[in-house]
Amino acid sequence: MRYLAGLLVALALSGAMVAAGFGVYYAIKRRRQASLLWAGAAVTLFLGQCGVSQLATLSRPAERQVAIKPSPSPSTVATPIYVRPSPSSVPVPGATALPITGFGRILVDATTSRVFVSSPQSSTIVAMDLSGNVVSTITDEPGADAMVVIGSALYVTLTTAGAIDEIDTGNLSRIRTLTTGLVSPSDLVVAGGRLWTTTGACGNWSTQLVSIDPSTGANRTFKTPTSSALSYCAAFAANHAASNLILAWDKGLEPATVSVIDVSTGMPVVVQSALEDRLGNLKDVAFTRDGTRFITASGAPYEFDEWRMTNLAQDGVIYPAGPYPVAVAVAPSGPETMAGGLWEPYGQDVYEYAVGWPASALSGRRMGSTSSLVYDRGLAFSADGSTLFVLTGGQPPASGVSLIVIAAR
Repeated sequence: MRYLAGLLVALALSGAMVAAGFGVYYAIKRRRQASLLWAGAAVTLFLGQCGVSQLATLSRPAERQVAIKPSPSPSTVATPIYVRPSPSSVPVPGATALPITGFGRILVDATTSRVFVSSPQSSTIVAMDLSGNVVSTITDEPGADAMVVIGSALYVTLTTAGAIDEIDTGNLSRIRTLTTGLVSPSDLVVAGGRLWTTTGACGNWSTQLVSIDPSTGANRTFKTPTSSALSYCAAFAANHAASNLILAWDKGLEPATVSVIDVSTGMPVVVQSALEDRLGNLKDVAFTRDGTRFITASGAPYEFDEWRMTNLAQDGVIYPAGPYPVAVAVAPSGPETMAGGLWEPYGQDVYEYAVGWPASALSGRRMGSTSSLVYDRGLAFSADGSTLFVLTGGQPPASGVSLIVIAAR
Protein backbone atom coordinates (compact mmCIF):
# COMPACT_ATOMS: atom_id res chain seq x y z
CA MET A 1 0.00 0.00 0.00
CA ARG A 2 2.85 2.33 0.88
CA TYR A 3 4.46 1.92 -2.57
CA LEU A 4 1.15 2.47 -4.45
CA ALA A 5 0.50 5.68 -2.58
CA GLY A 6 4.00 6.93 -3.40
CA LEU A 7 3.43 6.22 -7.10
CA LEU A 8 0.16 8.18 -7.14
CA VAL A 9 1.85 11.11 -5.43
CA ALA A 10 4.65 11.14 -8.00
CA LEU A 11 2.17 11.08 -10.92
CA ALA A 12 0.07 13.87 -9.44
CA LEU A 13 3.11 16.07 -8.84
CA SER A 14 4.37 15.49 -12.38
CA GLY A 15 0.94 16.40 -13.78
CA ALA A 16 0.89 19.59 -11.79
CA MET A 17 4.29 20.63 -13.13
CA VAL A 18 3.27 19.92 -16.74
CA ALA A 19 0.02 21.87 -16.35
CA ALA A 20 1.86 24.81 -14.84
CA GLY A 21 4.28 24.82 -17.76
CA PHE A 22 1.47 24.95 -20.29
CA GLY A 23 -0.15 27.77 -18.31
CA VAL A 24 2.98 29.87 -18.54
CA TYR A 25 3.31 29.08 -22.23
CA TYR A 26 -0.20 30.19 -23.11
CA ALA A 27 0.08 33.24 -20.89
CA ILE A 28 3.04 34.36 -22.93
CA LYS A 29 0.94 33.93 -26.08
CA ARG A 30 -1.64 36.18 -24.41
CA ARG A 31 -4.25 33.52 -24.48
CA ARG A 32 -5.54 34.60 -21.11
CA GLN A 33 -8.53 32.35 -21.03
CA ALA A 34 -6.52 29.24 -21.76
CA SER A 35 -3.85 30.25 -19.28
CA LEU A 36 -6.46 30.63 -16.58
CA LEU A 37 -7.77 27.16 -17.38
CA TRP A 38 -4.30 25.62 -17.26
CA ALA A 39 -3.44 27.44 -14.05
CA GLY A 40 -6.67 26.18 -12.49
CA ALA A 41 -5.80 22.68 -13.57
CA ALA A 42 -2.39 23.01 -11.99
CA VAL A 43 -3.87 24.14 -8.68
CA THR A 44 -6.44 21.35 -8.80
CA LEU A 45 -3.79 18.71 -9.47
CA PHE A 46 -1.53 20.09 -6.71
CA LEU A 47 -4.37 19.96 -4.20
CA GLY A 48 -5.19 16.48 -5.41
CA GLN A 49 -1.59 15.45 -4.80
CA CYS A 50 -1.80 16.70 -1.23
CA GLY A 51 -5.06 14.85 -0.72
CA VAL A 52 -3.63 11.58 -2.07
CA SER A 53 -0.61 11.98 0.19
CA GLN A 54 -2.83 12.42 3.24
CA LEU A 55 -4.98 9.49 2.17
CA ALA A 56 -1.91 7.29 1.85
CA THR A 57 -0.77 8.35 5.32
CA LEU A 58 -4.13 7.54 6.88
CA SER A 59 -4.49 4.21 5.10
CA ARG A 60 -0.94 2.93 5.92
CA PRO A 61 -0.96 0.18 8.59
CA ALA A 62 1.08 0.66 11.76
CA GLU A 63 4.63 -0.72 11.66
CA ARG A 64 4.96 -4.12 13.41
CA GLN A 65 7.58 -4.48 16.14
CA VAL A 66 9.00 -7.57 17.74
CA ALA A 67 7.93 -7.86 21.35
CA ILE A 68 10.78 -8.49 23.74
CA LYS A 69 10.97 -8.81 27.47
CA PRO A 70 12.04 -5.33 28.69
CA SER A 71 14.96 -4.99 31.04
CA PRO A 72 14.41 -3.10 34.33
CA SER A 73 14.63 0.64 33.65
CA PRO A 74 13.17 3.94 34.90
CA SER A 75 9.54 4.40 33.85
CA THR A 76 10.42 7.58 31.97
CA VAL A 77 12.95 5.83 29.72
CA ALA A 78 11.65 3.74 26.84
CA THR A 79 13.13 0.28 26.47
CA PRO A 80 14.91 0.11 23.10
CA ILE A 81 14.15 -2.66 20.63
CA TYR A 82 16.75 -5.01 19.10
CA VAL A 83 19.37 -4.21 21.74
CA ARG A 84 21.97 -6.95 22.27
CA PRO A 85 23.82 -7.20 25.58
CA SER A 86 27.36 -5.91 25.67
CA PRO A 87 30.13 -8.49 26.11
CA SER A 88 30.75 -9.24 29.76
CA SER A 89 34.15 -8.27 31.08
CA VAL A 90 33.59 -9.46 34.64
CA PRO A 91 35.87 -12.44 35.38
CA VAL A 92 34.17 -15.64 36.48
CA PRO A 93 35.11 -16.60 40.06
CA GLY A 94 37.47 -19.56 40.14
CA ALA A 95 38.58 -19.16 36.51
CA THR A 96 42.19 -20.04 35.76
CA ALA A 97 43.72 -18.79 32.52
CA LEU A 98 45.74 -21.66 31.07
CA PRO A 99 49.07 -21.16 29.24
CA ILE A 100 47.70 -22.52 25.97
CA THR A 101 45.85 -21.39 22.88
CA GLY A 102 42.99 -23.63 21.79
CA PHE A 103 41.35 -26.59 23.51
CA GLY A 104 41.46 -30.29 22.69
CA ARG A 105 40.17 -32.48 25.55
CA ILE A 106 39.90 -32.61 29.32
CA LEU A 107 40.60 -35.72 31.38
CA VAL A 108 40.53 -36.30 35.15
CA ASP A 109 42.85 -38.99 36.55
CA ALA A 110 41.41 -40.53 39.72
CA THR A 111 44.72 -42.10 40.81
CA THR A 112 46.83 -38.93 40.85
CA SER A 113 43.93 -36.46 41.39
CA ARG A 114 45.11 -34.46 38.43
CA VAL A 115 43.25 -32.71 35.64
CA PHE A 116 44.80 -32.86 32.16
CA VAL A 117 43.87 -30.40 29.40
CA SER A 118 45.28 -30.79 25.90
CA SER A 119 45.78 -28.16 23.21
CA PRO A 120 46.34 -29.15 19.55
CA GLN A 121 47.18 -25.56 18.65
CA SER A 122 49.82 -25.18 21.37
CA SER A 123 51.04 -28.82 21.18
CA THR A 124 50.87 -28.86 24.96
CA ILE A 125 49.22 -30.76 27.80
CA VAL A 126 48.54 -28.81 30.99
CA ALA A 127 48.46 -30.78 34.26
CA MET A 128 46.56 -29.26 37.22
CA ASP A 129 45.41 -30.20 40.68
CA LEU A 130 41.72 -30.46 41.57
CA SER A 131 41.66 -26.78 42.55
CA GLY A 132 42.73 -25.71 39.07
CA ASN A 133 46.31 -24.82 39.97
CA VAL A 134 48.79 -25.55 37.18
CA VAL A 135 51.26 -28.23 38.27
CA SER A 136 53.16 -28.70 35.02
CA THR A 137 53.00 -28.13 31.28
CA ILE A 138 54.07 -30.96 28.99
CA THR A 139 55.29 -29.36 25.77
CA ASP A 140 56.48 -30.63 22.40
CA GLU A 141 53.41 -32.84 21.87
CA PRO A 142 52.49 -31.97 18.25
CA GLY A 143 48.75 -31.53 17.91
CA ALA A 144 47.99 -33.03 21.35
CA ASP A 145 44.32 -33.95 21.42
CA ALA A 146 42.39 -37.00 22.76
CA MET A 147 43.62 -38.68 25.96
CA VAL A 148 43.07 -41.82 28.04
CA VAL A 149 44.72 -43.20 31.18
CA ILE A 150 45.71 -46.83 31.73
CA GLY A 151 47.26 -47.38 35.14
CA SER A 152 50.04 -44.82 35.55
CA ALA A 153 50.29 -43.96 31.85
CA LEU A 154 48.57 -41.16 29.98
CA TYR A 155 48.17 -41.75 26.25
CA VAL A 156 47.55 -38.85 23.86
CA THR A 157 46.91 -38.66 20.11
CA LEU A 158 49.26 -36.33 18.25
CA THR A 159 47.18 -35.12 15.32
CA THR A 160 50.00 -33.41 13.45
CA ALA A 161 52.72 -35.97 14.19
CA GLY A 162 50.55 -38.96 13.33
CA ALA A 163 51.48 -40.68 16.56
CA ILE A 164 50.46 -41.63 20.09
CA ASP A 165 52.67 -40.64 23.01
CA GLU A 166 52.83 -42.32 26.41
CA ILE A 167 53.34 -40.05 29.44
CA ASP A 168 54.02 -40.93 33.07
CA THR A 169 51.19 -39.49 35.20
CA GLY A 170 53.46 -39.43 38.27
CA ASN A 171 56.44 -37.39 37.12
CA LEU A 172 54.63 -35.94 34.08
CA SER A 173 57.37 -36.80 31.62
CA ARG A 174 57.21 -38.53 28.25
CA ILE A 175 57.97 -42.24 28.43
CA ARG A 176 57.96 -43.01 24.72
CA THR A 177 56.18 -42.58 21.44
CA LEU A 178 53.99 -45.68 21.41
CA THR A 179 53.15 -45.82 17.72
CA THR A 180 53.53 -43.74 14.55
CA GLY A 181 52.36 -43.71 10.94
CA LEU A 182 48.80 -42.58 11.64
CA VAL A 183 47.04 -39.88 9.61
CA SER A 184 45.31 -37.23 11.74
CA PRO A 185 44.40 -39.57 14.64
CA SER A 186 41.50 -38.05 16.53
CA ASP A 187 39.53 -39.82 19.27
CA LEU A 188 41.06 -42.36 21.62
CA VAL A 189 39.43 -44.98 23.85
CA VAL A 190 40.34 -48.21 25.63
CA ALA A 191 38.28 -51.33 24.82
CA GLY A 192 39.03 -55.04 24.76
CA GLY A 193 42.44 -54.44 26.37
CA ARG A 194 43.66 -52.27 23.48
CA LEU A 195 43.76 -48.61 22.51
CA TRP A 196 41.50 -47.60 19.63
CA THR A 197 41.85 -44.51 17.47
CA THR A 198 41.43 -43.49 13.82
CA THR A 199 43.59 -42.85 10.80
CA GLY A 200 42.62 -40.79 7.78
CA ALA A 201 41.60 -37.16 7.51
CA CYS A 202 37.98 -36.35 8.24
CA GLY A 203 35.62 -35.44 5.41
CA ASN A 204 37.18 -37.64 2.72
CA TRP A 205 35.33 -40.90 3.47
CA SER A 206 38.70 -42.52 4.13
CA THR A 207 38.77 -42.75 7.93
CA GLN A 208 39.67 -46.18 9.30
CA LEU A 209 39.80 -47.72 12.77
CA VAL A 210 43.13 -48.55 14.39
CA SER A 211 43.89 -50.81 17.37
CA ILE A 212 47.15 -50.42 19.30
CA ASP A 213 48.72 -52.82 21.76
CA PRO A 214 49.63 -50.62 24.79
CA SER A 215 52.52 -52.92 25.63
CA THR A 216 54.30 -53.17 22.29
CA GLY A 217 52.81 -50.34 20.26
CA ALA A 218 51.92 -52.71 17.42
CA ASN A 219 48.88 -51.49 15.50
CA ARG A 220 46.32 -52.88 13.08
CA THR A 221 44.09 -50.95 10.70
CA PHE A 222 40.50 -51.90 9.89
CA LYS A 223 38.08 -50.53 7.32
CA THR A 224 34.87 -49.12 8.74
CA PRO A 225 31.55 -50.62 7.62
CA THR A 226 29.83 -48.39 5.10
CA SER A 227 26.51 -48.71 6.95
CA SER A 228 27.97 -46.86 9.94
CA ALA A 229 29.21 -43.79 7.96
CA LEU A 230 32.23 -43.76 10.29
CA SER A 231 34.53 -43.55 7.27
CA TYR A 232 33.52 -39.88 7.00
CA CYS A 233 34.85 -39.00 10.46
CA ALA A 234 34.66 -41.17 13.57
CA ALA A 235 34.16 -39.92 17.13
CA PHE A 236 34.11 -42.11 20.25
CA ALA A 237 32.38 -41.74 23.60
CA ALA A 238 34.73 -42.09 26.57
CA ASN A 239 34.04 -45.45 28.17
CA HIS A 240 35.05 -47.76 31.01
CA ALA A 241 38.45 -49.35 30.38
CA ALA A 242 37.03 -52.82 31.08
CA SER A 243 34.43 -52.54 28.31
CA ASN A 244 34.53 -54.51 25.08
CA LEU A 245 32.23 -52.05 23.33
CA ILE A 246 32.87 -48.73 21.62
CA LEU A 247 30.07 -46.23 21.11
CA ALA A 248 30.85 -44.21 17.98
CA TRP A 249 29.20 -41.66 15.71
CA ASP A 250 29.92 -40.02 12.37
CA LYS A 251 31.22 -36.65 13.47
CA GLY A 252 30.21 -33.78 11.21
CA LEU A 253 27.21 -35.43 9.57
CA GLU A 254 23.61 -34.71 10.49
CA PRO A 255 21.47 -36.30 11.50
CA ALA A 256 24.03 -38.47 13.25
CA THR A 257 24.42 -42.21 12.82
CA VAL A 258 25.32 -43.86 16.14
CA SER A 259 27.00 -47.27 16.17
CA VAL A 260 27.97 -49.87 18.76
CA ILE A 261 31.22 -51.70 17.94
CA ASP A 262 32.23 -54.95 19.63
CA VAL A 263 36.03 -55.42 19.83
CA SER A 264 36.14 -58.42 22.19
CA THR A 265 37.80 -60.60 19.53
CA GLY A 266 40.33 -57.96 18.51
CA MET A 267 38.33 -57.29 15.34
CA PRO A 268 35.86 -54.37 15.30
CA VAL A 269 32.35 -55.66 14.59
CA VAL A 270 29.46 -53.22 14.28
CA VAL A 271 26.68 -54.97 16.20
CA GLN A 272 24.12 -52.25 15.60
CA SER A 273 23.87 -48.87 13.93
CA ALA A 274 21.04 -46.36 13.82
CA LEU A 275 20.39 -43.08 12.02
CA GLU A 276 19.15 -40.81 14.81
CA ASP A 277 16.91 -38.27 13.06
CA ARG A 278 16.63 -36.33 16.30
CA LEU A 279 20.35 -35.58 16.62
CA GLY A 280 21.53 -32.65 14.55
CA ASN A 281 25.24 -31.82 14.82
CA LEU A 282 26.06 -34.33 17.58
CA LYS A 283 28.90 -32.94 19.69
CA ASP A 284 29.36 -35.09 22.78
CA VAL A 285 28.17 -38.32 24.43
CA ALA A 286 28.46 -39.52 28.04
CA PHE A 287 27.59 -42.92 29.51
CA THR A 288 25.43 -43.23 32.60
CA ARG A 289 27.20 -44.85 35.51
CA ASP A 290 26.01 -48.41 34.80
CA GLY A 291 26.93 -48.16 31.10
CA THR A 292 23.47 -49.23 29.91
CA ARG A 293 22.42 -45.79 28.71
CA PHE A 294 24.06 -42.71 27.25
CA ILE A 295 23.25 -38.99 27.14
CA THR A 296 23.79 -36.83 24.06
CA ALA A 297 24.65 -33.18 23.49
CA SER A 298 23.78 -32.03 19.97
CA GLY A 299 23.15 -28.65 18.37
CA ALA A 300 19.50 -29.66 18.05
CA PRO A 301 17.21 -30.30 19.82
CA TYR A 302 17.86 -27.82 22.63
CA GLU A 303 18.05 -30.48 25.32
CA PHE A 304 20.10 -33.45 26.50
CA ASP A 305 18.49 -36.75 25.51
CA GLU A 306 18.95 -40.17 27.08
CA TRP A 307 19.28 -43.36 24.99
CA ARG A 308 19.49 -47.14 25.53
CA MET A 309 22.60 -49.07 24.52
CA THR A 310 20.53 -52.18 23.77
CA ASN A 311 18.64 -50.72 20.79
CA LEU A 312 20.01 -47.16 20.35
CA ALA A 313 16.53 -45.75 20.98
CA GLN A 314 15.49 -42.99 23.39
CA ASP A 315 14.35 -44.17 26.81
CA GLY A 316 12.05 -41.16 27.29
CA VAL A 317 14.25 -39.17 29.68
CA ILE A 318 14.90 -35.61 28.47
CA TYR A 319 16.96 -33.00 30.31
CA PRO A 320 15.64 -29.58 29.18
CA ALA A 321 18.16 -26.90 28.22
CA GLY A 322 18.51 -24.23 25.53
CA PRO A 323 20.60 -23.47 22.43
CA TYR A 324 23.14 -24.96 21.73
CA PRO A 325 24.24 -28.15 23.59
CA VAL A 326 27.95 -28.91 23.04
CA ALA A 327 29.15 -30.90 26.08
CA VAL A 328 27.89 -33.48 28.56
CA ALA A 329 29.39 -35.37 31.53
CA VAL A 330 28.14 -37.74 34.24
CA ALA A 331 29.49 -37.85 37.80
CA PRO A 332 31.37 -41.17 38.29
CA SER A 333 30.52 -41.43 42.00
CA GLY A 334 28.48 -39.71 44.70
CA PRO A 335 24.98 -38.56 43.71
CA GLU A 336 24.58 -39.49 40.05
CA THR A 337 24.19 -36.18 38.29
CA MET A 338 24.69 -35.10 34.71
CA ALA A 339 26.13 -31.78 33.60
CA GLY A 340 25.40 -30.27 30.20
CA GLY A 341 27.16 -27.34 28.59
CA LEU A 342 25.79 -24.93 25.99
CA TRP A 343 27.27 -22.63 23.37
CA GLU A 344 25.22 -19.74 24.80
CA PRO A 345 26.70 -16.21 24.82
CA TYR A 346 23.85 -14.46 26.65
CA GLY A 347 22.49 -16.74 29.36
CA GLN A 348 22.78 -19.92 31.38
CA ASP A 349 25.30 -22.24 29.77
CA VAL A 350 25.77 -25.06 32.31
CA TYR A 351 22.89 -27.26 33.50
CA GLU A 352 22.87 -30.03 36.11
CA TYR A 353 20.21 -32.69 36.66
CA ALA A 354 19.77 -35.87 38.66
CA VAL A 355 20.35 -38.68 36.18
CA GLY A 356 17.10 -40.38 35.19
CA TRP A 357 14.89 -37.90 37.04
CA PRO A 358 14.89 -34.44 35.45
CA ALA A 359 11.97 -33.11 37.51
CA SER A 360 13.76 -29.78 37.81
CA ALA A 361 17.19 -28.48 37.00
CA LEU A 362 19.66 -27.98 39.80
CA SER A 363 20.93 -24.43 40.18
CA GLY A 364 21.93 -23.07 36.78
CA ARG A 365 25.27 -21.52 36.01
CA ARG A 366 26.63 -18.99 33.61
CA MET A 367 30.28 -19.78 33.05
CA GLY A 368 31.12 -17.91 29.88
CA SER A 369 30.35 -14.60 28.22
CA THR A 370 29.91 -13.26 24.71
CA SER A 371 33.68 -13.52 24.26
CA SER A 372 34.28 -16.74 26.21
CA LEU A 373 32.04 -19.78 25.71
CA VAL A 374 31.89 -23.38 26.87
CA TYR A 375 34.02 -25.53 24.57
CA ASP A 376 32.78 -28.59 22.71
CA ARG A 377 33.35 -31.61 24.99
CA GLY A 378 34.60 -29.19 27.64
CA LEU A 379 33.08 -30.69 30.83
CA ALA A 380 34.40 -33.22 33.35
CA PHE A 381 33.67 -34.31 36.93
CA SER A 382 36.18 -35.14 39.63
CA ALA A 383 36.43 -38.83 40.55
CA ASP A 384 34.24 -38.37 43.64
CA GLY A 385 31.67 -36.30 41.72
CA SER A 386 31.99 -33.31 44.03
CA THR A 387 33.63 -30.95 41.54
CA LEU A 388 32.77 -29.93 38.00
CA PHE A 389 35.45 -28.63 35.63
CA VAL A 390 34.37 -26.34 32.77
CA LEU A 391 36.58 -25.26 29.87
CA THR A 392 35.73 -21.91 28.29
CA GLY A 393 37.33 -19.80 25.61
CA GLY A 394 36.79 -17.55 22.64
CA GLN A 395 35.65 -18.42 19.16
CA PRO A 396 37.20 -19.67 16.97
CA PRO A 397 38.86 -22.28 19.17
CA ALA A 398 42.36 -20.94 18.48
CA SER A 399 42.07 -18.49 21.37
CA GLY A 400 42.66 -18.30 25.11
CA VAL A 401 41.45 -21.11 27.38
CA SER A 402 40.22 -20.90 30.97
CA LEU A 403 39.45 -23.67 33.45
CA ILE A 404 36.56 -22.99 35.84
CA VAL A 405 36.28 -25.14 38.95
CA ILE A 406 32.88 -25.22 40.66
CA ALA A 407 31.24 -27.35 43.31
CA ALA A 408 28.89 -29.90 41.73
CA ARG A 409 25.32 -30.00 43.00
